[in-house]
Amino acid sequence: MLPDLTRPDAAVALIGQWTSTDPATELDRRTAEPLPAGCLARAHYLGTDGTSLLHYSQWATSAAARAHAATAPVPLAEYRRYRSQVDATGPAGCVVIAAIDFDRPDAQRQRDFVDEMFTAGEQAEADGVRIPGLLAAHFHLSADGTGVRNYAEWTGPAAHLAFTGVQESPAWRRYRPHPAPGH
Repeated sequence: MLPDLTRPDAAVALIGQWTSTDPATELDRRTAEPLPAGCLARAHYLGTDGTSLLHYSQWATSAAARAHAATAPVPLAEYRRYRSQVDATGPAGCVVIAAIDFDRPDAQRQRDFVDEMFTAGEQAEADGVRIPGLLAAHFHLSADGTGVRNYAEWTGPAAHLAFTGVQESPAWRRYRPHPAPGH
């Protein structure tokens, strides 16, 4: 089950991406681990390339998230959800993480970038443009001020591919939800 990215008690998100030579085993092991203290929800994803992995977790406090990130076996960065747009409901067949990184820390630039994305989306919607297969987009700002991550939920990889026309890109990666054991 995917986390509710709009939950109001989630002050912080940790996001990490890495590759593995045995991703299925690693995902099963990580998913079976109990939630650490202060963690509200966690999800793991397998990349459509077969080796990329994604960790997304929500935390009640920044202190708890930082304590976990300091001991995590993979790099996890701290983000705060800034804005979300939910276009449709339904099961997400894939999650796309779009990475936007800046050359220097600038919290205002992060917010301006996301706000401009929303303005463009609102204009497209007013013009009758719809993006088939896009369920939701959740923009997160990095705590260090250097980046934005868009956690976009799609009906499946094919819908995202139809939208972008790009098979794979360093700017975004496609992931499929990995169910917790027993689900």
